[in-house]
Amino acid sequence: MHTNSGKIKIEIFDIQGKLVKEIVYYHFGLGRTERWDFSKLAQGAYIIVIQQLNGVGNSVVKKGTFKVLKIK
Repeated sequence: MHTNSGKIKIEIFDIQGKLVKEIVYYHFGLGRTERWDFSKLAQGAYIIVIQQLNGVGNSVVKKGTFKVLKIK
């Protein structure tokens, strides 16, 4: 969690690079919990990309990429 405010974009891709889910919201320096239902997704690897964007031109301020495995 960070205290910088701005637009946050979260994308989930399957291992072939197909976008599975995307959400964009404004972060105001407070905590936020996202719950997503993965029960309809197949087992396997997924890539989650989280980006903090500036509010003017939507350029990336910070970016994190994570690999997750769905096992059930």
